[in-house]
Amino acid sequence: MNDPKLPQREGSLKAQMTGSFTARVEGKVYSKLPEDHPFYGMIGRVAALCADIEHTLDQIIWMLAELKDVQGACITSQMMGAGPRFRAIQLLCNLRNIRDEVINDIGTIAGHVQGSADARNRLVHDSWYTGTAGVSQFRSMPSNKPEFGFVPITDKEIEKTLADVSKHQEEVLQLKRRIQDALKKN
Repeated sequence: MNDPKLPQREGSLKAQMTGSFTARVEGKVYSKLPEDHPFYGMIGRVAALCADIEHTLDQIIWMLAELKDVQGACITSQMMGAGPRFRAIQLLCNLRNIRDEVINDIGTIAGHVQGSADARNRLVHDSWYTGTAGVSQFRSMPSNKPEFGFVPITDKEIEKTLADVSKHQEEVLQLKRRIQDALKKN
């Protein structure tokens, strides 16, 4: 029975699964994406750029807290995702009397990076399939865009995510430079 409060894909999602990771849904056949599919390289690049963003945020925290990198890593390695890192950076900037305009920009950049992190999570954590409907992911109700079922994905969508993450990586690097400059003036 379908829950009317939940977003639905077209038709029924009853699938017949076989031992070879093949699903048949409403006449469409889905098989696991081949290991050498080019999407995996693009997904890996998105994941690597997101990891680089978090590493840069770690470096900002270590700098603001005046910690040696290894000491700071003991703290930041316990933070999951960019959100807690940005909150720590805002608090440390307040503590170090960094200008309000820099602190306000942190919130804006954090929003951009969160969007990229959400897109990265979908690329990395949703299962990939190919078949008569093209390349699709199976979505299991992600909180930011609740969907359930096979969702077609194009290489252009992944390329857009890659471009967005690259842009946000540059924003974080610029933030690091601005904070470095502000610390020199204090």
